[in-house]
Amino acid sequence: MYNDLSEYTGQSIDKLQEMCKAAAYGLLWEWAKKDNVLDFYRETELYIYDLTHYQHDILGEEFYNWFNAMTVQIKGHGLDLGGGIGEYTIQAIKQGATMDFIDVDGFTLKYAKWRFKKHNVEPNIFTEDFKIDKDYDFIVAMDVLEHLENPEERIKEFHKHTKYLFANPEQVQYNIKYPQHISRYDLTPYYSNLSGNLWVRK
Repeated sequence: MYNDLSEYTGQSIDKLQEMCKAAAYGLLWEWAKKDNVLDFYRETELYIYDLTHYQHDILGEEFYNWFNAMTVQIKGHGLDLGGGIGEYTIQAIKQGATMDFIDVDGFTLKYAKWRFKKHNVEPNIFTEDFKIDKDYDFIVAMDVLEHLENPEERIKEFHKHTKYLFANPEQVQYNIKYPQHISRYDLTPYYSNLSGNLWVRK
């Protein structure tokens, strides 16, 4: 992932690694100055750094080995909601899935599209007005629901339209460093934990 970001920005990997580690603090400052929540997500450039750090250094290779094994078992057509820099979608397509990808129409989506082209994957791309109105074999909503004012509304959509859900409520941090995490959510009325971050519909 750092190689992609280096190619995209023209910055050295050493410099990028430091920028990626510090990005969460820059997001904290930008959030404090925001006038509009959607505009914050559309306009910030820092999520491409923050998500690269999170998905490469924090989740790491072990998570993606597990994620790839799960997507191979489930197979079929998936939805990546709030997919950020596109890593889950890239990995799922490489394992044989077809994917719909959704994110806010802004700087991060522009980078995700660049990555899709580089990695020769072709998801169906939608923006924030997308309504879930068809069934999926699985939905990925990692690090997403805590950013929504009414996450249960989305969870009910998930429950109606997919058996398998990738989400990580137990890993979400609620502290001063992450003011964008505005909602706590509970999957257990709708899903049971199957393995790690994989949930199965009740």
